[in-house]
Amino acid sequence: MKTLPRILRSALAGAAACWLGMAVSLGQSQANFVGNWNFAQFGTPARLTLMTANTPVFGNNYLTLRDIFEKTNFMARMVPMTIDNSGNFSGPGNGVITVAGPGLVQAVPAAESPVMFSVNAAQDLAFAAHVTSDSGQQELMLMLKAPASLTTADMAGVWKMVTLGTPRELQLRWTTNYLDPQHPVDGIFEIEGRSSFGTGNGTLTVAGDGSFSLVFGPDTMNGTATPGASGLLTVVIPMPPNPAMTLLFYVNQSKNVMAAVHTEPNYQEIVVAVKLPAAQTEGESQGLWRVGGLETPGLLSLITNGLGFVMDLPDKNNFAVHRETIHIGHTGVFTAPADRTVGRVSIVSPGAVQVAGTN
Repeated sequence: MKTLPRILRSALAGAAACWLGMAVSLGQSQANFVGNWNFAQFGTPARLTLMTANTPVFGNNYLTLRDIFEKTNFMARMVPMTIDNSGNFSGPGNGVITVAGPGLVQAVPAAESPVMFSVNAAQDLAFAAHVTSDSGQQELMLMLKAPASLTTADMAGVWKMVTLGTPRELQLRWTTNYLDPQHPVDGIFEIEGRSSFGTGNGTLTVAGDGSFSLVFGPDTMNGTATPGASGLLTVVIPMPPNPAMTLLFYVNQSKNVMAAVHTEPNYQEIVVAVKLPAAQTEGESQGLWRVGGLETPGLLSLITNGLGFVMDLPDKNNFAVHRETIHIGHTGVFTAPADRTVGRVSIVSPGAVQVAGTN
């Protein structure tokens, strides 16, 4: 039974999915986008295309995986971005950004296809969930307008944090089967990175001096957050006896959303944190919202043949991006026209709402 728009169902299902929602600005202008921004880009394959072959052993044919074409179609980066009075941008390449409608701007990178971004009401945050069809890659992109200054007092408060992690590539591991000595067979027996998909969430409490406590799953960690220029917040988490972890967050102009991109040898992660309000009413959610998400498998499971080699990945098509428009009334009742869904958004606590479909 359909109870929620698909993007919300995907995000709540526990698979590796990340979603953002924001009330759009209805009075935006090109001038509001002039300035310095920070641009986060997180990409995964939009699908996995397998190359297989039949391998003969003792007169029997065994279907065997030989390659995955999109095995390296992962990427994660955070780069500075500048937009001038004419909408020209530079940083993540070059191109032009123009207002395309209420809460929408279109970015046209040089020699690439256009990307439509949804913009928040404060016009200092924009996101896109996008599929690049020619490269077989899907991306979650986030733009945060840099504040003029940033202090530890600005960051003080409680933040809710979500993470989405994936491998940086799928590494194919080969071995040789000598069952038929006259015809030894090479094949893939394991794919490293296939279990590196996942999501997480936590609560970050920042004090006025920049010290913080982070509760993430079963772990509690303490550290320091140091503001810098262009919205940079350097978060250091001691992890003895191992080296400390350093995350470079970038904060928006309203100082209520921040994002970081973290990479390791074969792991990448995007982290988004939202500052909780001291109080919240149902009427404050009223308006037009856009939701976007990036979906991946939680695990790439393997099907092997009689030789112990991989022959198929049943989750190879479990990648997707989703976009949805939701209208919320002053009482919290919402409609999602694309899915013909009706429901209600109820406040659980300041900064936390429950979304429930009623049809």
